[in-house]
Amino acid sequence: MLRDKLSASPVRDPQAAAPARSAQSHRRNGLSLFGAPAGLNPLNLPNGIFVRGIVVSNRAKLIKRKDGSGTTVVVEHEIALQPGVVLWVRYFDPATDASVKVEAGVVTEFPKLKELAPVTVRALSTRSDERTGQLSIKNGELIV
Repeated sequence: MLRDKLSASPVRDPQAAAPARSAQSHRRNGLSLFGAPAGLNPLNLPNGIFVRGIVVSNRAKLIKRKDGSGTTVVVEHEIALQPGVVLWVRYFDPATDASVKVEAGVVTEFPKLKELAPVTVRALSTRSDERTGQLSIKNGELIV
C-alpha cells in the first residue's frame, strides 16, 4: 500500500523547478558569489594563491636600514578573512618612490587601500608566524 502511494507521487526535478538566475543577480559589493571578482574574466587570471577579504586597516612606519644606506617605509594592510586576518606588508623607498612622503621622520602619505572594501590580492609569497599562526603576505599584487 505504501509502495502504491510513493509511486503515485510526482517526481520533481530540482533543477527544473528552480528559477533561472543570472550571474548579475548574485553580485554583492563587487564580488560574485560564483568565485571571481566582478568585472574580471576568471579564465584570464594567472595561477597562484589568491586572498579575498575586506580591508580593515592601513598603517605605515619608517624604519632605518641596518647598513646605514637610508630609510624604508613599511606599509601594512590588514585584510579580514573568514575567519581571521591576513597582513599584507609592502616596502617602499621614499627616495625613489613618489607614492610615499616622509617629513621630519614621520610618514605623511602612503598608498592606502579603501577601508571596509573587498579586495583580491595575488599572494606571490606568504609566511605564517609559528607562534601566533598569523598569515602574512610578503610579496603580492592587487587584482583590480
